[in-house]
Amino acid sequence: MPILLDEGSNVRSFELEFSYDPDVLVYQSVSWGESVSGLTILDSQEDGIIKVSAAGTEAVDPGSIALGWVEFEMVDTFDDYQTTVTLARSRLNEEYELIDGSVAVYTNALLVVDEWGHGGVPEVFSLEQNFPNPFNPVTQIRYQLPEQSRVTISIYDIMGRAVRTLVSSETQIAGYRQVLWDATNDLGQPVSAGMYLYVIQAQDFRDTRKMVLMK
Repeated sequence: MPILLDEGSNVRSFELEFSYDPDVLVYQSVSWGESVSGLTILDSQEDGIIKVSAAGTEAVDPGSIALGWVEFEMVDTFDDYQTTVTLARSRLNEEYELIDGSVAVYTNALLVVDEWGHGGVPEVFSLEQNFPNPFNPVTQIRYQLPEQSRVTISIYDIMGRAVRTLVSSETQIAGYRQVLWDATNDLGQPVSAGMYLYVIQAQDFRDTRKMVLMK
């Protein structure tokens, strides 16, 4: 589950508190991106609550960015339709922010983030614009499947040369999905700045969108 900051500016501290059902989701880890490397970050987890506090003299990179990621695993015995992760508390630069509660919904074995959290099964295939865009160094690609499909998602440079395969002919059930790209190729090497294409093939559905990597 990515922790996203939308159009942030001069953010030098933040506090976050997430709640989830520990009988359904098992907390694995929280990791942080380079955008918050100038902050000292403390995080803790206990009984379905994740608390994060961060502060420093250097501001977080401005714009719409991924601050970090929280990883969960679902218990094998969960057989309900969905469960949610909720942002219970949010504070930036010593000021409390308005929050709308649910930030992630677990539906049919996947985490659905932000505005995708309405649940249900999509009616059509769709490939969304990556977020953030432009990005550096990580971006999120979201897509939806109205039925179980064999999915391939690939990255190409502007000349049409293959750069990275993010999803390789993988059978996925219907739902709202996401995949992250960290601006590396299939060998794990960083790629150069510029425009890239990302392509999805799911059943007979195929779509292509553009994204820009900045460094």
